[in-house]
Amino acid sequence: MPRPLGDCLDSVLAERHLYLRALIDQPRSKCELEDDLDGSRSTLDRALRDLADAELATYEDGVWKPTPSDYATTGHETRISTA
Repeated sequence: MPRPLGDCLDSVLAERHLYLRALIDQPRSKCELEDDLDGSRSTLDRALRDLADAELATYEDGVWKPTPSDYATTGHETRISTA
């Protein structure tokens, strides 16, 4: 699925930035993310699916990691740079 543009991508980043930040800090398995982050397993599943659909994260060899990106948001404090 292609990366959403504009407001859609902003929405994913606004809602899922903690999960993306965790992947930027350290790529990890779903089990590790579940241990490290507060929230339910279903919320984690939705967050990872949203990030993957937005092409901001990918699953490879049992590990979730951020995709290379230079997307910098103007409406959020956190600037996302995974390149």
